[in-house]
Amino acid sequence: METLRVGSKGDSVRSLQLLLNQRGYTVDVDGVFGDESEDAIIDFQTKAKLNADGVVGEMTWNALLKNEVKTFVSKINKSTYLVNEKSFYPEAFAKKNIVLHHTAGWVVQKGTKDKASMNHVAWWNSRNNEISDTQGRVSTAFSIDYHGNIYQHFDPKFWAYHLGLGRAKNYLDKQSIGIEITNEGYMKRNTMVILYGLQVILKSNTIDHKMNQYT
Repeated sequence: METLRVGSKGDSVRSLQLLLNQRGYTVDVDGVFGDESEDAIIDFQTKAKLNADGVVGEMTWNALLKNEVKTFVSKINKSTYLVNEKSFYPEAFAKKNIVLHHTAGWVVQKGTKDKASMNHVAWWNSRNNEISDTQGRVSTAFSIDYHGNIYQHFDPKFWAYHLGLGRAKNYLDKQSIGIEITNEGYMKRNTMVILYGLQVILKSNTIDHKMNQYT
């Protein structure tokens, strides 16, 4: 992270100010590191037993973000949608990549009590129960549902096939963490939206995200 001090400006300062407000300080989120931000940082550093110099370096960033990571991890649901033991390989590998997928978005596996955005988990369990040992176990370590809830399906240090590259390149499956983002399909640029089950919505009936809003 960027080292910040009085006079610093920009998005990193805004992020810092948001973090300070989450810690109970009252700081304007204006992207300008002024006396108000410095006073809050010095107080935070003092309480965290850091060098209280008002400069936000690596140690101060780490202290500010430490609880954020703990809070985020604590919100991951690790019990509701677990896959069965045949849906992943209990072999630990170092991870180098994160891969985002999208699911069908509604009923993939009929006859389950799972909500539509998560019934792909039942399909994984059913499919993997029926395959032979020579076929790959398919699933991802995590899914994110329509409402942003995060579910862990198995310990991400383990692995499963999720890239569709076959056994010859399964080292890529082993070194990556797969995340399913539930939605109802994908957009084909400038023409139409393709929904699961080959349902089509014309481009004229969709609303674009303007790219210049994010630049």
